[in-house]
Amino acid sequence: MILPIHAPDNTEFFTTFISVIKLKPFIYGELPSGSTRPALLLFWYIYGLLHSDDYRERFQNNLRRGLPRIPFVSDFWAFSKAGQALAYWHLNYEIIEPYPLKEVITKGRERHTHVKKMGSVGKKNNQDKTAIVVNETLTLKGIPLEAYEYQVNGKSPIEWVMERYQITTDKKSGIVNDPNTYSEDPEYIVNLIKRLVRVSQETRRIVESLPAMEISEEQVVQ
Repeated sequence: MILPIHAPDNTEFFTTFISVIKLKPFIYGELPSGSTRPALLLFWYIYGLLHSDDYRERFQNNLRRGLPRIPFVSDFWAFSKAGQALAYWHLNYEIIEPYPLKEVITKGRERHTHVKKMGSVGKKNNQDKTAIVVNETLTLKGIPLEAYEYQVNGKSPIEWVMERYQITTDKKSGIVNDPNTYSEDPEYIVNLIKRLVRVSQETRRIVESLPAMEISEEQVVQ
C-alpha cells in the first residue's frame, strides 16, 4: 500500500506515509549515500513506473484483477526522475503556464467565458477534437490530438473537465452545480482547459522518454 507524502510549504520536513510490504533491503543499497529521503525517491520511482506504457502493457491482466505489483527495474533512476517530473505537472496543474490555444470569437459577439456546457466541434460520430466550444461566443482551437492520449480511468483530463464542468440541477434536491462559481477568476475554466492540454502534452513527453522496463532479478515490491 502506498499513501500520500505530505511536504509542508517552505520547510525541509517530510511526513512520510509509506508502507511497503516485503521491501528488499538491496533496494536501499541503490539509493545515494547519505540520502535522507529514500522513501520519497521510492515514491517517485513507483509513480514513474505506474505511468510506463511498457509496465501497463506487460501487467495489464494483473492490473485488472488486483493491486499493482511493483518490480525493481535495472534503471531505477530513470523512473524515479520521471516520477518526480510527472508529480510536478500533476500537482501544479492549476498554476502552470497555459498552453497557447487559439481563441476564436464568434463574429458579432462579445467574448465571455461563462460556461453552460462545453463540447467538441462537429457531430458525435465526426467530432473535431482539436477544438472545444466553450460557449456561443468562444471556441478554443489547436489542441494536439496527442493530448487525449494521457488518460485517467479511461478518460483524458480534458474530456473529464468538459463533461463535469457544466451547469446541472439535481432533480431531488434542486441544488444547482455551477462550475462558474468554482473560482472568482472569470478565466478559470478556459485557462484550466489550456493548462490540462499542457499537462497532458508534458506527461506524454515524459512517458515516451522512459526506457524499456528491464526487471532486475525478478525482485518485486508488493
